[in-house]
Amino acid sequence: MDFHTEQTQLLPGNKGQNEIKGEFKSWLRLAQGILGLLIGLFFICHLGSHMIAKDSPSKPPTTHQPRATQPLLRPSSLLKFNESSSRSSDQVQWGNPIALEQCFGKDYKKAGDAISHCFLEGDTHNTCCMMDKWTRDTNDEQGNPIGAASLAAARAIAGTNLDDTDDLLTPWCTCFGSQVCSAYASGEIAKKKNKPVEEIKTVVKFVNDCGCAGGTPGKGFCMGNIPKDQIFECEGWARAQFNMKGHATPGVDKPPDGATCPALQGKPEVDVNQCTETSEHPAAAAGPVSEEKPKCAHLGVAFKIEGINLDDMTSLQQSKLRSQMRTYVLSTTGLEPYAKDGHPQVIVNLEQGSVKVDAILNVKPDKKDEVQAKAKGVEAEKIKSIVQALPEIQDMQGLDKISVGEPVVKDVSDAEAEKLEKEEKKNENAKTKSDGSSLGPGLLVLMAFIGS
Repeated sequence: MDFHTEQTQLLPGNKGQNEIKGEFKSWLRLAQGILGLLIGLFFICHLGSHMIAKDSPSKPPTTHQPRATQPLLRPSSLLKFNESSSRSSDQVQWGNPIALEQCFGKDYKKAGDAISHCFLEGDTHNTCCMMDKWTRDTNDEQGNPIGAASLAAARAIAGTNLDDTDDLLTPWCTCFGSQVCSAYASGEIAKKKNKPVEEIKTVVKFVNDCGCAGGTPGKGFCMGNIPKDQIFECEGWARAQFNMKGHATPGVDKPPDGATCPALQGKPEVDVNQCTETSEHPAAAAGPVSEEKPKCAHLGVAFKIEGINLDDMTSLQQSKLRSQMRTYVLSTTGLEPYAKDGHPQVIVNLEQGSVKVDAILNVKPDKKDEVQAKAKGVEAEKIKSIVQALPEIQDMQGLDKISVGEPVVKDVSDAEAEKLEKEEKKNENAKTKSDGSSLGPGLLVLMAFIGS
């Protein structure tokens, strides 16, 4: 019986039953409506949550670079530039001042922390590279954002928003261990990307001596006039002369060994302040007329570290220990790593004995009292904590038994200061001829010089 027939045959005696049926149907329709509403709300919520998840920054679109690769885009040099405003130039421990000024200009300190890794002794960042726009952009694209960092540093130094044009060459200290600058300057990278080599304007201005083979930082080889077809080999030759191991850089493979450079072979190093973007390396080590060395007062800070034996330490462990002691003396006395003449202000030498530390500070007479007061801030417990915290020596026995004698600040004679400096140079040269894996029990000698 359909609904219409049922309605036309209702009898008075069946009124209660019919009313019940009517109410039941009303409730049924209400339940169906509520169910439909709930289903509709479910689909709306599901669709909304899907759209929110799709647009969420925690799940980037597949067209963007995966988050896992981003560390390659943020090297320490670029991070430092972002933080440079928080530290004044007086708080930065700079690399070699001769190389820094010749590469970045006399106002290089305006770049702050961004270039504090440049031209450090024993480091790979010792090529002064003048980069054109294509080289800057391509490095950035390859995951090595030295292009953006170089442009930002150049603008900071110039004090103006330089236009990022094809003709603008911006300086940067590139890794000569990977020969990244000459890889671009030679046109090798351009060839791989179908870029006309003749359009490349990037220049290797000079390679600074990193001191890795006992040489003098602030000296090096000028390469501004080396032809494109020879520059990659010449930077590789300089790398071998300075005893820097090859390594890869994002976008640049590890370079081969055995390079030659007829344009430079047989020529001595020169002060890099003679190098320009177009200059030829001088045939002889010409330089300014030597001046009489200013008279200095000498101070010594001596202490002894017991409980470790340098005979058990690898060359890497010794290097890290020297670096930490050097950094501590610098920070405590307020010295910079290099004097204005480019001479290292802290020189570290390892010889026989327990780890005896002799820090010789050559200061101007009128600064003696000031430096002497600061030198008294060298603390035994601080030295102990620095040594025990070195990651490179955590596998050594007896670290928990290390003790440090109370540092003594004293006057040092001219003869003693000169003797220790000559001794340090002699042992540094001897070390470069050995494999450096074991130098015997050591005397750690730090010689610190104050520049004006």
